Amino acid sequence: MPERKPPAIDFAKVKSAATAALSEKGEIIYREEETFTDKYESDRLRTEIPGFDKILGGGIPRGATTLVAGGCGSGKSIFCLQTLYNGALKHDEPGAYISFEEPAESIRNTARKFGWDVDALEKKNVLKIMLKDPYEIKDFSKTLSGEMYYTFKDMGVKRIVIDSVTYLASTVGNNYEIRKTVATLARRLREIGASTFLVSEIPEGATGVGRYGMEEFVTDGVVKFHNIHLKENRQRAVEILKMRRTKHSILLHPFCINNKGITVFAEQPIFK
Repeated sequence: MPERKPPAIDFAKVKSAATAALSEKGEIIYREEETFTDKYESDRLRTEIPGFDKILGGGIPRGATTLVAGGCGSGKSIFCLQTLYNGALKHDEPGAYISFEEPAESIRNTARKFGWDVDALEKKNVLKIMLKDPYEIKDFSKTLSGEMYYTFKDMGVKRIVIDSVTYLASTVGNNYEIRKTVATLARRLREIGASTFLVSEIPEGATGVGRYGMEEFVTDGVVKFHNIHLKENRQRAVEILKMRRTKHSILLHPFCINNKGITVFAEQPIFK
């Protein structure tokens, strides 16, 4: 019997498979077919936060559900509010901020401190800041109806913040139901054409990004804010842990909160 020759090697497939491996420096190599090129730029949601869109290759994929995680005072709520404000003001994209604990007027006062005229945008019906019972959100995600649904529909909402998914999850019985509730909510909001930001509260020093250990698995992206203790000082930093269909930075980037909001220093390393 003649000796059988081994099949020819398909180097294109080998290259594709190798993209899941680690580089010599231990950095993840992203698959080319999952990255955005120029023709997809219109599908990006731009936060217009100085420096932030740069570390995401232009912005967040439109329609994505993004987990915004961090400890107390890390800047996550300011980031979300600034993203909504910029969307309404600069891109004519209506936004809704839904809080389960902090009163709406308190959130407005935070915005005013940065010079953001949220009152004018609310009068134009391109921004809505609301204090809601989490059960209203759960009813909305189940039936796609109710007051919240018609509010979103009337506004033509494009950006939604849920603050916080941690509080929402605390009203659900077990981890299975939590995962189901968050996944269903994300799907419903995507169905109405919105990009969603879910605020996740985590204890200082925690290694995870969600209180219940599953939030990151049912979202498209994870942005984590840090307030790092460094000798006698603290340094603020942000990192992108995950963002589907995006070639993003995997570094920690320092940022500051000044009188205009958040500024990310995309080219500057931390601990300098």
